Amino acid sequence: MPNNPYQTEGDLGFVGISSRENPVNVAAGFVQYAQNMRMDRGEARVRAGCLDLTTSELVTGGKKFLTSCLYTSITGEQSIVLVSETALYTYNTTTKTISSARPYPSQVIGATTFFRSISESDPVDAFQAENKIYILRGYSRNDVKTGTGVSYVGSTDITTLTFAAAHGYSVGDEIIVSVPTHPDLSGTFFVTSVTSTTLTYSVDTGGANKTHNTFSCIKAKTPLVFDGVAETVSAVPQAVDGAGSADQYPYLANETDACMPPADFGMYFQGRIVLCVSRDEIAASNYYEPNVFDVSLDQFKINVGDNDYIVGFVPFQEDKFLIFKRNSIYYGYIPPPAITNTTIDRGIDNSSFVQTLTNQFGCIARRSITFAGQQVFFLSDRGVYLLNNTLDLKLVGDQKPLSDLISDIIEDINTQYAQNACGLFFNNRYYLSIPLIDSDVPPTTNNATLVYSLLNQAWESVDKYPQNATFGSYAPRVLLQAVYSNRNQMFAVSLRKFHLSEQGEVDLLNNGTGTPVLGTALLGDTAGADSAVFVTGAIQSAIPAILTSRRYSFKTFDQKRFSGLQTDMLLDANTNIDISSIATNPDSEVNLINFTSSSVEDKNIRTKISRRAYAIDVKFTINSGRPTIRGLTLDAVIPGRNLVSTE
Repeated sequence: MPNNPYQTEGDLGFVGISSRENPVNVAAGFVQYAQNMRMDRGEARVRAGCLDLTTSELVTGGKKFLTSCLYTSITGEQSIVLVSETALYTYNTTTKTISSARPYPSQVIGATTFFRSISESDPVDAFQAENKIYILRGYSRNDVKTGTGVSYVGSTDITTLTFAAAHGYSVGDEIIVSVPTHPDLSGTFFVTSVTSTTLTYSVDTGGANKTHNTFSCIKAKTPLVFDGVAETVSAVPQAVDGAGSADQYPYLANETDACMPPADFGMYFQGRIVLCVSRDEIAASNYYEPNVFDVSLDQFKINVGDNDYIVGFVPFQEDKFLIFKRNSIYYGYIPPPAITNTTIDRGIDNSSFVQTLTNQFGCIARRSITFAGQQVFFLSDRGVYLLNNTLDLKLVGDQKPLSDLISDIIEDINTQYAQNACGLFFNNRYYLSIPLIDSDVPPTTNNATLVYSLLNQAWESVDKYPQNATFGSYAPRVLLQAVYSNRNQMFAVSLRKFHLSEQGEVDLLNNGTGTPVLGTALLGDTAGADSAVFVTGAIQSAIPAILTSRRYSFKTFDQKRFSGLQTDMLLDANTNIDISSIATNPDSEVNLINFTSSSVEDKNIRTKISRRAYAIDVKFTINSGRPTIRGLTLDAVIPGRNLVSTE
């Protein structure tokens, strides 16, 4: 009796993407490409949607959200802090409401109001410390300037600084001034008037006229602090006291105990605030004294003058933190509550140190650094890397990047804007938002999100979300995790948008005024249970998804006659899907079937291929709905096989 002339090959489940490999060598269970998909328990399903939380208060005036962080009040209430150019907003994740603007400190000079503002090009960071939010606006890239005269007039509260040469400052600039023996004239101020060699600022000392023959001054944006109780934003004081010598901050009159210096970014770590104050230097505050920095002791200088610079740092373990430079990684150690000099207290060595972890690679994007248990993910110039703990709690990194199997996608990252990439560990996945050159929108923002599944130990999707140049796109600058509707959920803060991710069956969008932006306009409010956060006119956009299988060659170089395709799927009530075959040698792509489902059903879809080729790829294009693809098989006749039974 003849054997069955048909041979069968396929995949009974999916675990991840292997786009770099030759498609015929891709392992079973992997696919060539997956867009907007999730792979759980071997099943590939379209990702959940995003919910647009941007309201009219956040849209009016063209506001831009430059960074964001979580804030937990002393009563345990959680909020998301949205930092804009001239004000701060909080989104209460319990009540699902956005606060009114908390404006930054300002001063009216003439007829113009000058804010202690942040521009889109400024380095900016925000974090919580001791029930307050600190906002960093960049360390000064300017030179310290000195002069020959200080004159304060008590009747007008005006201080005049006289420089030996042209200073280059303008009205409204923020400056930090230090006048020896006159701490009441020292601090951070707005420039109120200028000539080429003089400037003035206002300060109320409540005293008589004062003069001095020396001062130091620098143009710098001092950190801001948000008091969650008083709900006000103020500038961190920059006055100094004490005496000593420290060349770290010469504009602070060479004092030993200085206030919080301007910085690019920072963190709250073991009762201290740790700041990046230059390309090679880190400063730490005194223990539980957030605005006292002993700059002669509490600082680290890391390979000063090398062809490298500090990109970011994160807490680690046992009083250590990790310091990432562009081309290297270090450990930093601060033993609380000791200062960072070498001391022996009761037989315990309290020495602080910086130790090299690797000089082989570093980090390119600060916000890509993410902890997942004992693992650290980050984006480097060579791809995504993973640091693992050894038994003695030391970190080791593999020379081969974690992103090896998708290195062709990594190569499409726009390196000019890669420093803005951001990551988050959520729901057993590492999400990394990046600027891809091959995206449908300009690659100047994070227009795509790579998703790595720790359960599958594989990359499972390239997510692409709605984009709109006029009203703002889903292009995260910060990814956050917060409690929403009694569940931990993921939020994405973009330049002009604020989204709840992994939520619902479609992408729900709005422009904050009720005017539809993308997709099909729906009458009324489409936010359902979350209608309180939406305006009338919110619209829904289907989630387009793609799954391209590995290349099925039946492990021979012969031309085959492919006869049929069978797929096992779970369809929802709104599914519309195209299934096509991509043939190799001869090359061609043919749409096999378009299938629409109006109800939830398990479906085994069979369709003819009827083509001759060396190999076949199967491509699923989901136009709407969130179907689940469980597996597929192909049948083919392979020539040269003995089709006659010998039994």
